[in-house]
Amino acid sequence: MAILNNHGGIYGKAGTVVYRRYRGMTVVQGRPGPRKKKSLSSKAAACEFGLASTTAAIIREALSVSHRELNDGGLVNRCNSAVYRSILASRDKERGSRDIHDGDVSYLEGLEFNIRSRFSDILKVKPEVYRNAQGQVTVKVPDIDGRRDIRAWVRQIEGGRYVLKFVLIAFNFREEFYEYVGIREVSFLRSSGQKATELVFDREIPPGCFLTLACSLTFERQSDIENKWESVNSLDFNPGTILATFPTEGEAEEGYGKRRIREALKAGKETG
Repeated sequence: MAILNNHGGIYGKAGTVVYRRYRGMTVVQGRPGPRKKKSLSSKAAACEFGLASTTAAIIREALSVSHRELNDGGLVNRCNSAVYRSILASRDKERGSRDIHDGDVSYLEGLEFNIRSRFSDILKVKPEVYRNAQGQVTVKVPDIDGRRDIRAWVRQIEGGRYVLKFVLIAFNFREEFYEYVGIREVSFLRSSGQKATELVFDREIPPGCFLTLACSLTFERQSDIENKWESVNSLDFNPGTILATFPTEGEAEEGYGKRRIREALKAGKETG
């Protein structure tokens, strides 16, 4: 109920509006309606979207060794969307009780790190990724002509070399760890190119993980002063993508992640 005081001021509720005093003035505001309770399905959807966002943030963190933070601002939304679609692809568990391990991680494939220089547009020939008879991730890099097979602004720069970096990462969100299975690089002069080669990631793959293989392309020039190769990549040229993913295999026993992290830290201290 609204009340008129002795000074002519009105305050309180009247119908669908609320009167209040602010800095000597009477302010009229719409009265807020009753809060609608969220349905269980709405709560589950919100929970999954939040899970997708936090999962995607960890994946982007792990991929920073590949894109080196030279990504466009849209990477956050693209990665969130890819992870969310991966989770939604699960048909075995109910909404709200599933995670990315239950879904289809192939939705991450083709995720571009920088749409200002899309990897799919820059490199005309594409590496082939598969698992060999031993289950090891293998990359077949085709013949690459540094001048004809790479479409980039560096055509105006004489000399230089390209570096293709492949990063294989194992993720286990249930045991809360990720691990770099290996990093392989192929470097070649822009003038001579690269002959076909095969790269094998032969390190152990932890149980209960899904695998993500990222690839990035760097252009380097040689410093005459320090006699070393230096990257000239920028926000305008830093192509990178997720080339392939492999689904979760097996399960890790409870506590495996923490134990593996402790062992890694101990080994790091012992070796300095």
